[in-house]
Amino acid sequence: MKITVWPDNNLYFHYGIDVFIENHKKSVKKYPWLVFIDLSGYNLKDILRGNFFDFSSKGATIVFICEEKLLPLGLYYKEIIKKSYLFSARENTEYIVQKIGSRDYDHMVNPFRVLSGDEYLLLRMMFIEHKSIKLIASELGVSNKTVYSRAESISKKIQIKNIKYLCIRDS
Repeated sequence: MKITVWPDNNLYFHYGIDVFIENHKKSVKKYPWLVFIDLSGYNLKDILRGNFFDFSSKGATIVFICEEKLLPLGLYYKEIIKKSYLFSARENTEYIVQKIGSRDYDHMVNPFRVLSGDEYLLLRMMFIEHKSIKLIASELGVSNKTVYSRAESISKKIQIKNIKYLCIRDS
């Protein structure tokens, strides 16, 4: 059994996964390769770049451990990567062990909070590429109002009060 923690920059997350694996070897040993992904705001840029997709294409089972506010993004990734689990960082470890042990990939799906493909693309353009509303609208062939509407939808799904916090620039 191979265990990978990604990104490998959070010592506490890494240690938590090590303890989890040590305490629940029996439940996780049936997987040849598990990749635990720290889906937190601290890692958002790395996550939006999608560097972890290689793990899935090479046969790994992905386990997203997600901050509550980023669950819509986690749900989006979960829909794309079928052999994956998504758990809130607040989740009880026994529940995680039960779901991983049963190979139940279809848990925790709330369609009202899943980011759409358009919303995901907009989030990447705003947060990673730092593009302005006008440039995003031009590149997507939509109006500025549509971009603002999608940004508002994202902000509601990830429960922030103001779309300014999504790194949007008007110019």
